[in-house]
Amino acid sequence: MSNRNYSNTSRNSYQEPQKYSAEREAGILRFDTEEVLKKLKIKPEDEETAKITAILKVYDDKIENIQLMYRAIFREVDQTVEAKTDELRSSNNPETFKALQAYIVKNVTPVQEQVNPIVEDLRKGMEGILTAKKYQKWMKYQKRMSEKIVKD
Repeated sequence: MSNRNYSNTSRNSYQEPQKYSAEREAGILRFDTEEVLKKLKIKPEDEETAKITAILKVYDDKIENIQLMYRAIFREVDQTVEAKTDELRSSNNPETFKALQAYIVKNVTPVQEQVNPIVEDLRKGMEGILTAKKYQKWMKYQKRMSEKIVKD
C-alpha cells in the first residue's frame, strides 16, 4: 500500500496553535533592501538599485509610522484575542466567537485600509522600475514573505 496520499505529519504529533498577531492581520510587512536586491538578482552597480532602495525606504518608513501609531491598539487586540481564545476553548460559545471577530474587524480594518494603499504604491513603483521578468520575481517574493509571516 502506498503512502503517497497521506500527509507527512503523524497522528500523535501536536502543533502549537499559531499565536494571533494584529500586526500580521493588518498586513504589516517589512522588507530588507539587501535581501530584496539579492532575490531579484540586482547588482549594486545597476541603475535600478538606487531607485529600488528609495522606494523600499519610503515604504518601510510609512509602515513603521503605522506600526508606531497603532502599537497600543495592536497590543490590546493581541491581549484580547489571547484571553478570548482561552475562553472559547473552554466554552465553545459561538456568540463569543462572533463578538471576537467583530472586535478584530473593528480594530484591525482601519489599519488595513491605511496599509493597502502603501502596498499598492510599492507594487506600482516596483512595476515602473523592474523588467517584466524581475517584477514577476518581486511579486512571488512579496507573496512568499506574506505567507511566511502568516505561518510564523
